[in-house]
Amino acid sequence: MTSRGTSLGVNRHDAYRAFAKRWEQEPELKNYVKRFDGDGAVLKTGKGEPMPNQGEPKKSMKAGAAMSATKRTDKA
Repeated sequence: MTSRGTSLGVNRHDAYRAFAKRWEQEPELKNYVKRFDGDGAVLKTGKGEPMPNQGEPKKSMKAGAAMSATKRTDKA
């Protein structure tokens, strides 16, 4: 990829159009960009997709029953 020293524009619309033009003119950009659409560009990082935050794992029914049984025997 060659640096032409050009600005990608002042506002988001100008920047998008300028990058879209370079996207078409410089095919090597596709080696570095995973996705380019109306939402912007996503760069390739070599890492897998991030896992969404799953929160804490839920206890199984068996584990819940065991905990309940333990509490009952502790009171006796």
